[in-house]
This record gives sequence, structure tokens and C-alpha cells, in this order.
Amino acid sequence: MRSIRRPAACRPLRRYALPSGALLGCALLAACTVGPSYHAPQLSLPPKFAATALVPAAQASAPQAELAAWWSQFHDAELSALLTQALRGNLDLEAAASRVRVAREQLIIAGAARFPEINGDAGIDAIHLSQNSGISEFTSLFGGGGGGSSSSSAASGFTLPGLNITTYSLGFDASWEIDLFGGVRRSIQAAEAQAEQAVWSQRDSEVSIAAEVANDYWALRALQAEIGIVNQQVQQQSEMLSLQQARRRFGFVTEQNVHSQAAELAQTRAALPDLDSALQAQVHALGVLVGEPPEALQAQLAAVRALPPPPQAIPVGLPSELLRRRPDVRAAERALAASSARIGVAVDALYPKIDLTGAVDLVSVELKHLLDIASRQYNVSGAFSAPLFQAGRGRANVRIAEEQNRQALYAYQNTVLEALRDVEDALTRYGDELKKNEALRQASSEAQAAADIARRQFQLGVNNIGPVLTAQSAALQERMQLAQSNGALASDLVSLYEALGGGWSPG
Repeated sequence: MRSIRRPAACRPLRRYALPSGALLGCALLAACTVGPSYHAPQLSLPPKFAATALVPAAQASAPQAELAAWWSQFHDAELSALLTQALRGNLDLEAAASRVRVAREQLIIAGAARFPEINGDAGIDAIHLSQNSGISEFTSLFGGGGGGSSSSSAASGFTLPGLNITTYSLGFDASWEIDLFGGVRRSIQAAEAQAEQAVWSQRDSEVSIAAEVANDYWALRALQAEIGIVNQQVQQQSEMLSLQQARRRFGFVTEQNVHSQAAELAQTRAALPDLDSALQAQVHALGVLVGEPPEALQAQLAAVRALPPPPQAIPVGLPSELLRRRPDVRAAERALAASSARIGVAVDALYPKIDLTGAVDLVSVELKHLLDIASRQYNVSGAFSAPLFQAGRGRANVRIAEEQNRQALYAYQNTVLEALRDVEDALTRYGDELKKNEALRQASSEAQAAADIARRQFQLGVNNIGPVLTAQSAALQERMQLAQSNGALASDLVSLYEALGGGWSPG
């Protein structure tokens, strides 16, 4: 993996040294931008995922439309409804949407620095001068004295000790720092990248929530299947117990045989409470995921449904497409772009600043003359400042920004590697589970056949109850393992879609 190129749009004489007069003039004319210009890093990626060979349904083509709502490929209306409800009402997604709105407001704040700041003001000042202020002699020079007219003095804007004056004012002032070297432009670029990062983080949350809902839903259906298997086994064993009790009355079996069958039945029933607790936990988890109280979906999910078969084609795609499809990768890249722009902000602090300020006011001692043109007063000023000595603080801030940019680069590269690993792991787990599932199907079929034979032989009196109990226990175990494998297969498929970045749409 190669690091980002970091050319500066406007290069100083030395590394971030203060500009010379010629450079300052060039900056004023050309409005150059300090700091590195961002370029997305070029990464070396494998041509394909190695584990695709383990999944016959994997396809090299992965259109975004197929991955945006991947759950529709299962044709399960209940799952689609839950996901629609979760993507609309999940509280984590609401918080992610709020963070996007905050980032966009911060972009507005950053952009406001390009323009002058204008403030309006209005006021009334009433002043009463002390007779003992020590300026009586001064006022007498102007013919004032202590007994002058209050109204005439106030009207002239000058008053005597012991009298009052009221002044009315109305105006506005403006201030503007000229963005000579592009520090504001870099801060806007950083805010834009952060806003885009928030959008991709929101989409990453959508991917995670979709996968979590689907996983909990498949786990619920798998538990329903396991409960169904146990109930069927309870029914068969109850029938066997009734048969044993009847045969005991006629002396064909001993009391020990009856107790053995009753113990087997009780052991099978003992599995039901744990399965029911796990089932209720999945119902509660789904309720919270869709933004409802835990028990809200109890009636909606009560009906037993089988796990759907896996889709005929899985749009895995190529590693190069993963960089555009995974929201967490896109978010990490935007974080890298923001950190690059912040280097320019730090560099800009080393350069001179020019501030322009101005104010226009209307001031009058009589309200009726406030809007007269003779009441106007104004001032305009400009200020130039340059950092001369900071004890290395400014350059240290630049170096900090550079190191933070390197950290963001490493984080981006690591996110890409983690994304590649997620897909390879998910493909491997799903491919291996397919093989395991096929073997368990055969084992379950053979175990059930053996149990049926043992049961018929017992009914014909060929053997005793021992082989029947052993065969039934083996058949139950194989069926339970197959049901658990079916659930794991669905969960692994969900993990694969999550690793591929499915579950979000540009809209």
C-alpha cells in the first residue's frame, strides 16, 4: 500500500517558513492555498477473493441494486417487513441521522468564515454630570457657568455639571479576515469531508442494523424448528411410553423398561424451557431493533415458519468494488481527507493575517434628527499581524496535524484490510457450513431410518426397548444438529452480505 501524495498548492521557501514580500504579493494576487492537496491513496488489492471457490453460488458481478436490499432474495415477507420497520424506526439509526445533520450545520459554520461578519446596534445613553466633577471652570470658559439652560446645553451635545444629556445611536459594524493563504478554504474542505464521513457512517449503521435484524430473525426461525423437533420427539416418546405401560400390564416387559422410557421422555421435555427462553429473547431483541418495546412483536412472530432456502446466486463481486461498496471504508477515506485538510489549517496559522473592520453609525442628541445625514459618523480600519515568536507552538501544531494525518491513513488502510478479511472469513464459513450441512442431512436421514427400524422391531417383539431408546436419542441429536446448521448457514450468509457492504442505498 502506498501513502498519499502531499504536494502543497503554494510552497514556501522552506518548510512552512514565513513568506517573503514577493511570496506575500503572489499570495494576494493568486490566493494560493497552503498545506497538502489531497489525493485518495492508491491501494494494491487482490484480483479476486480466494474463498469464492468454496461457494458455488458466488458471482464475480455484484450490482449495488442486488446488495442494497439483499434480503428480498429470500422472498420472506415477514423478514422484509421487519427490516423496513427497523430502517425506519431504529433508534441507533435516528442518532446516526442526527449526527449527519450536526455535521452539515458545522459545514455552514466553517463556510461562514469566508464572508464579513456584520452586526447591528442601537442604543440610548442618558448622562447626568456631577456638579462636583471639577470641570466648572472649564465650562465657564465657554460661557456655561452653573446656571445655564439644560435644554440648550443638551441640544448642543454639550452640557454643564449638574445637568443631563441623552444621546441616541443607530448603526452597524463589519469585520472581515481576508483568507490570504487558504486556511478558511482548508477548514471548509475538512468540514465537507467530515459531513460526508457522517453520511457514510450512517450508511454503515444501516448495514449493521439490517444484518442484526436478519440474524435475529433467522435465529428465531431456527429455534422454532428446534422446538418443533423436540415436540415431535415428545409425541413419539409419549406413544412409546403408553405402549410400554400396556405391555407391562400383560407382563411382556418389566417395570424397569417403563421407567427407562419415562426417563427418556422427561429428559426430552427438559430441553423445551431453555429453547423457549432463547426464542423469547430473539423476539425481544427484534422488538428493540425496530424501535418498539421488547414484547411488541410477540403476536406478529408467533406463527412458525421454516427457514427459506439460500439464493441461487450470491453477488460477491471483486475486491476493487469493495472499496466503493463498504460504507465503513468510505467513511475512513473521508476521515483521511478531513485530516489532510486540517494540515493546511495548521500551516495557515504560521502566516500573516489582514483584518478589515468598519462601522457606520447615526448619532444624535435628539431622536427626531437621528436619521438626518448630518448625524452620520463612520470609521474604517485595517490591521496586519504576523506571528514573530511562538516558542515553536505553531510548528508543533503543524507536526501534530501531520501525524494525525498519518494515523488516519493507517486507519484507512487497516479498514480496507479488515474489509477484505471479513469477506474471506464469511465466504470460508459459509462454504464450510454448506459442506457440514450436507453431511448432517445425510446423517439425520440415516439416524431417522435406524430409529424407525428399531421401533418397528420393538413393536413386532424382535428386540427390547433398549435399542429403540438409543436409536431415538441418536435421531433426535442429528435432527437438532441439522436444525442448528440450517440456522448457522443463514447466519453465515447474512454475515457475508454484511461483509460485502449490502444493506444501504444512495437514496
